[in-house]
Amino acid sequence: MKIRLLIIIGIIAFILISFAIPNLHKIYDSCEMTQDGVLQFAIGYQWTNGFLYIDNAECTWKLFGIISIVNLLSEEEITQPEPEIESKHFTIEELLIENQIEYLSDKLVVISGISFQGDPGCGAVIDIDSQTHWFGIDSRSEPKKLTLFSENPNQCKVNTSSCFCNVQMKLTAMTLDNLNYFTPDEQKHYADILIDYLYDENINRTPKFQIGKINLNYTDSSAIGYCGEIWGTNTRGFFSGAIVNGVVEDYGIDKELPLLCAISDDAKWWENEQ
Repeated sequence: MKIRLLIIIGIIAFILISFAIPNLHKIYDSCEMTQDGVLQFAIGYQWTNGFLYIDNAECTWKLFGIISIVNLLSEEEITQPEPEIESKHFTIEELLIENQIEYLSDKLVVISGISFQGDPGCGAVIDIDSQTHWFGIDSRSEPKKLTLFSENPNQCKVNTSSCFCNVQMKLTAMTLDNLNYFTPDEQKHYADILIDYLYDENINRTPKFQIGKINLNYTDSSAIGYCGEIWGTNTRGFFSGAIVNGVVEDYGIDKELPLLCAISDDAKWWENEQ
């Protein structure tokens, strides 16, 4: 009987040891277990008041009974999540330098683009060799990517607004030495076209106005940009647009004269005399 009992106890001990030994690393992997330069591994089991203590130099495990040991050894190791790596943000100036563009600081133009999400933009810069570089930017506030273009990818079109057109106007204003003005004959010609347009479209505007030229090149070479001031005191006392082959294709009122607008000092006040 005693021999049979010893055999049973031996089998149980063998099973427990066979299970525990391969999995001891699950307990000790996260602990520093060296003492006096010697690896202390699974040493120092002690029963105290029904609790099993596993001691080593850096950590102590407190387990209750054999069942608690088995449950702990069978648990999967908890993997800590990888820390998020913050994306590096640049300045637009740094991105230009990264693209090997040595530019003139007073010849850099950046405009916000039209977007329902984020704050993309576009711009242009003149380098030290007088070459113009056009670019798009993914974000003006936290730029990470800059896309270069050899030429303006979206030049000014009649009756169309775009980010690159605004850049084109600002860059032209920065670099144009002299503005071109309508001659007296051109003033009369374009004023007559505009008067007929306002009458035909039944646009109620103060009849008197001065007209001048917008110094801007459109994609349509036959387009002529015009601008002007409306007689009297008005909340929006200025206007601008474009005429193509004698037809008004664009007209709008403004709070101020647009960039590149040139009105002669001796410009006449025009009105519908019908």
